[in-house]
Amino acid sequence: MFIEGFEHYLTQEEGLNPATARKYALDVGALWRWLEGQPSAPTSWADVTARHLRAFMAAQKPAPAHARRLIASWRKFWVYLDEVEKVDGLHSGPAELKRPKLPARLPRHLTVAEVARLLDAARRQPNTKRALRDWAILAFLYGSGCRISEALSLTFNRIQYDADRLPVSVRLIGKGTRSGRSPCRVRRSGPCTSGSKSASFRATRTALTCSARWRGRRRGGLSRRVPSRP
Repeated sequence: MFIEGFEHYLTQEEGLNPATARKYALDVGALWRWLEGQPSAPTSWADVTARHLRAFMAAQKPAPAHARRLIASWRKFWVYLDEVEKVDGLHSGPAELKRPKLPARLPRHLTVAEVARLLDAARRQPNTKRALRDWAILAFLYGSGCRISEALSLTFNRIQYDADRLPVSVRLIGKGTRSGRSPCRVRRSGPCTSGSKSASFRATRTALTCSARWRGRRRGGLSRRVPSRP
């Protein structure tokens, strides 16, 4: 019932990964096999309505993530039936179903040991200038808790120094041009200390020829894509 052609369509025309296309086809096949076992089973896909789909969901009770994939699979299949197979009298079917919300999950934060390994990997890069730059960015993100966009927009005139010319705080510009001041806290232990952070500020300051704190390849402001590259 069009399932084999549907899988071929997903891989060849939609460009989906073969494993993903296979899962979509299996979802549609599971639905049809269940429908065949029901009283007054539909004889074609044109007879399948949203009521049939809701009955399948009620019987199978899939988890929210699985339910979302089922609906996505069915919607793709309905588009295939309508636009490729030209099935007449097709009901809206899955278009009437709402995708269940997934439970919100807090991201897992890195441990101190994991942060230390990350900083160590940044410092061990063959290019010493890039190693210092990447280490300084990571150390600053870890110490301040700011966003990457806030860190990369930092300029020297937003850094406040003490009498010994060591940074004590920075003014960060966030979303909607909202600003806040983040202290450079003294850490007696941990993957990066106040002294090492101060050293990175002082070591790179004389090498910069523009106002941007983090220097790119062309000595200009650093794009937020650059630090994320492997």
